[in-house]
Amino acid sequence: MTIDNTVLELDGRGELADGINNIEFDVSVTSMSSGADASGNGLWKLQVFTTNDFSGRGARRVLDDQTLSPSQASQQLTSGSRTTFRNLGAQIDRSQVKCDEDSYLCVELARGDRPSVDFTMTAAYDDSYISCEKLKCAKKLPCKKKK
Repeated sequence: MTIDNTVLELDGRGELADGINNIEFDVSVTSMSSGADASGNGLWKLQVFTTNDFSGRGARRVLDDQTLSPSQASQQLTSGSRTTFRNLGAQIDRSQVKCDEDSYLCVELARGDRPSVDFTMTAAYDDSYISCEKLKCAKKLPCKKKK
């Protein structure tokens, strides 16, 4: 199985308000037509994290080491096709995000820890497994003065 690309799609604008934010997203994975098929249980692992590096290669704050449900982790991927993991989510505490710096929500695809079938997963490119989207901190509304 050769992974061509992984694409994170935020369901909203990725804007963080004060407190805990529930971020919803989908992730699409495309395989190369020259690779093999993957079919079985527990095939995939999808880590969700934040970082200040747009490529996802910098220091990570892991939000969820495996965000996929058992059925999502078992989605088949045939060579030359795409599978989409829908309705995923993560919680981000705005107090742990540096709003004065760029911050990104990222996902990294990996082979499941104990898949029901043995398969090799390779990346077509350096960034085939990782996808990131920029987060934005909502501007705080000015406090109204009491009269």
